[in-house]
Amino acid sequence: MLGNVIKEDRIGQGILGGRSKISDGIVVRVGLIGAENKEVEVWSFSMCGSVRGLQVSGERPESQQETDLLLNPTPKNTSHHHDFNHGPNGYPHKPNKHICSIIPPNLLHDILERNNTSQETRAAVQKTYDHCSKLLSKRKAHCHQDQVSGARQGLAASGASSSSSTPEDQARAQHNIQATQNIHSLRSAADTSSTTGASTSAAAGTPAPDAEDGLFRKIYSSQKTDKLRKKLLYTEGGDVKVLEADVSAKEVLEYFGKTFEFYKEVFGRDGIDDANLKMIGSLHFDDDPGPPGMDNAFWDGDEMAFGDGDGEIFGSFTKNIDVIGHELTHGVVQFTANLKYEIQSGALNESMADVFGTMIKQYFYPSGKQLAADADWLIGEGIFLPAITNAKALRSMKAPGTAYNNPKVGKDRQPSTMAGYAKLPNTDAGDYGGVHINSGIPNHAFYLASVALGGYSWEKAGKVWYAALCDEKLKGIDTGTAFKVFADLTVEYAKSLFDADTEEKIKKAWVDVGVLEAAKEPKDEV
Repeated sequence: MLGNVIKEDRIGQGILGGRSKISDGIVVRVGLIGAENKEVEVWSFSMCGSVRGLQVSGERPESQQETDLLLNPTPKNTSHHHDFNHGPNGYPHKPNKHICSIIPPNLLHDILERNNTSQETRAAVQKTYDHCSKLLSKRKAHCHQDQVSGARQGLAASGASSSSSTPEDQARAQHNIQATQNIHSLRSAADTSSTTGASTSAAAGTPAPDAEDGLFRKIYSSQKTDKLRKKLLYTEGGDVKVLEADVSAKEVLEYFGKTFEFYKEVFGRDGIDDANLKMIGSLHFDDDPGPPGMDNAFWDGDEMAFGDGDGEIFGSFTKNIDVIGHELTHGVVQFTANLKYEIQSGALNESMADVFGTMIKQYFYPSGKQLAADADWLIGEGIFLPAITNAKALRSMKAPGTAYNNPKVGKDRQPSTMAGYAKLPNTDAGDYGGVHINSGIPNHAFYLASVALGGYSWEKAGKVWYAALCDEKLKGIDTGTAFKVFADLTVEYAKSLFDADTEEKIKKAWVDVGVLEAAKEPKDEV
């Protein structure tokens, strides 16, 4: 079962509306812009949030014609629904991969500059910094490919050889076919790789669930190499007892499950892509074999990987549910607003990951669901080892700029308001305009709004933030004005989803951090 497809008899618009279940091989009659009515065999698709346009893509068996078909969205002036998967002029496109790590390059750079650590730890930090550079290069290359392919990335694969299409259209169609093949072949190859030591049998006679029907997790070990999915440890439905010897594996399995549960229970979202994308994690990832471990955890656009830490500054990267929730939320952002990873839109991307990561932490707090007023609002609490004094966490949403201050790692540089906004170059060294630094501003706005509204953070503020994240107005926003665009959306949704009081308190939060201006008092008439 592939999931929910939207069907509606609107031939010529290339859209479908109303929900129904479909499976592999079903033939759907659709109309494409500029094309006659066609029958298409659906074999894979993805759908996000309240999308009303359908993306059909994937890799068909080699014996059949390969297809990469993206249906045109509902015209914006005829629908109130959000459509996240379409670019300029309404033509569909695949989302840019968000390749993001929990430890930002600027923190690693600060550690290297101070040279106050052992030779072994310095080597671990250096290789992690180098790995961050590789991830950034990978992200830039992917974004460049996306730009080159142009706005009409949604051509049917038949256009690659059609005599009626232009050479440019054929080239773009061929590019999309290859991109789709690459992604699916990578996932397929990894899934059929060696499974020595893996748990594949269903526990207590219960059959393993279908990945498209709900939560589906796969846990691998990279075995201190830079290879993702090197050794399969666990597949959904297997016996978790095989993970007893690996604490990191147990933590990742649990926190993947809780992140899925949070999004499902609070927002009705079916996983990262809202179509039950498999949650895949590779533990003990390292660019170089042997100790110390790599100082990071990252989302690479498809799955997660976790280093083991150097043992002097950083410990395990699997013990914090908010860290794992943060990285998985980068995937959610990728499949919704798809915020460009630079300047304000990049900082908003990072903030979204922190916002939902901290809500997940509060939702599953050990002693029970935690009220906004009672939470510590720390991201990555305890990720610094105890020997690193005055370093309680990576970030503080309650008091940005106070999370750490230690001679070995430097000082937290996050501002809490626009008065402290860091104007950094849009380069690797400048953290792409300070995406991990300036995220403190929208982070603090969410904290202020949540506390002012009272109760649990996900009840009102969280629902407003999620609705704004899923609004098509965020798609392709100017990287320099993203904060205000998002703030305005939250104010709109506060009123439409709740009431004037919620609207007022959320607006005040944005005013307090300097993103929005306070309403001017009317002048008394003379």
